Amino acid sequence: MRFARNTAVNRSVNITPLIDVIFLLVLFFLLASVFARHGAIRVSAHGASEAVVAEQRPVALVRVAKGGVTDINGISVDTPVLLETLGGPGERQVVLLAKPGVSLQDYVSVLETLQGAGHNVRIGAAP
Repeated sequence: MRFARNTAVNRSVNITPLIDVIFLLVLFFLLASVFARHGAIRVSAHGASEAVVAEQRPVALVRVAKGGVTDINGISVDTPVLLETLGGPGERQVVLLAKPGVSLQDYVSVLETLQGAGHNVRIGAAP
């Protein structure tokens, strides 16, 4: 009795669809990623050597309220007048506080304005 031999069929995996899928995934992740550089604000901590310098300069306590309204040592001033009231950089030590309910954007805007004018700003915690 003769049995028919099964002839081996050479079946290979077609990888063309796999390459297409990988290309689409690479394209998706490339377009979905964000290539932006996020800025950072330098915040320095109080040190022992700065404590002596802080006593020699007058302190300006700047509080930021809702809408970016600021007051210096309890006197309300507009943001454009803020820099004129503080004087030149280095004349005063500036401590920045946030009143309850102030938005982070208003607080950071005042912080960037003060640092952009050359003031050394300390961030304080309101009681």
